Amino acid sequence: MRNLQIATTWVAAIALYIAAAGIASAAPPVKDLPTKLVEQLDLSKKALADKSLPIQLVSYAPAAALDTEDAVRAVQTELVAEHVMVPQFNGVDASSFSLSSIGERKQAQAAGRETEDVAANIRTMAFPAIKKGQKTLDVMWESKGRKFQSKLVYDDSGIVYDNMLSNLAFMDIGKETSEKPTAPKETDTVEARRNASFSVRAFDGTIKWVWGATRGKITIDHYVITCDSWRTFCNDGGKVEHWMSLGKTDAQQRRTYLKGHLSKMAWGYAWATPTASISVKFDKQNLKFDVGVSGLGSGGKGAGEHTIY
Repeated sequence: MRNLQIATTWVAAIALYIAAAGIASAAPPVKDLPTKLVEQLDLSKKALADKSLPIQLVSYAPAAALDTEDAVRAVQTELVAEHVMVPQFNGVDASSFSLSSIGERKQAQAAGRETEDVAANIRTMAFPAIKKGQKTLDVMWESKGRKFQSKLVYDDSGIVYDNMLSNLAFMDIGKETSEKPTAPKETDTVEARRNASFSVRAFDGTIKWVWGATRGKITIDHYVITCDSWRTFCNDGGKVEHWMSLGKTDAQQRRTYLKGHLSKMAWGYAWATPTASISVKFDKQNLKFDVGVSGLGSGGKGAGEHTIY
């Protein structure tokens, strides 16, 4: 009995020493996680199920805080380790989803089957956001019976970076239209009838984080100008806007035809998360855009022609 009392006393003393020295685990209990972070994780889990992607967010557990520069470097190293999994997804079709490890992609690159350096892309786009004072979670995933873990970095505002959640994104695409300018009103002045303009949105795409917040936007507008009360178009053109958080976008437009009462505009776009690359180039011979996305992560592309008549 005396030995048991001594052992218990020593355990209590050691526990008090660890607490006083501040060397207890830096990981907070789940109940102490930021409300925004928990909301993002819960919404992400639901969205993946609602979209029927073959991937499930199973669970998550607090891990160590990034309280030193060495801790920051350690988690950065872990994020580009060869066993780490990264998704591939076109942002729309669940059937396009797949998984690859960074090591598998390195082997493909060495064999000439892959042009993208996934680890280098993560270092370039994700590492600058990972800083001392942030914290981490170990997130457990399952896909088609295969379980694996990702390291998630967060702060009080929510998710900073995770190789799965930061490289998955959805895109909502608006309907493309062909439009005819509205006839001038009888109340319009002679000058208004003679010189007028008309604009329509040829493409409207919204890129979203897995948890539903807007992550990016791509819009392409097409306009025409009349100098003779809409008998003909004397000029035309387009306006392009595009942006994306933690990713890249490109969008372009080019006139392909303007004569009489007919205006045609070619358009093309591409977007991708940090681990992929994009390309948008105009083919002058065929008067159309060639668009491409390569590498892991989520990415989308599209091209077409819009007409105003």
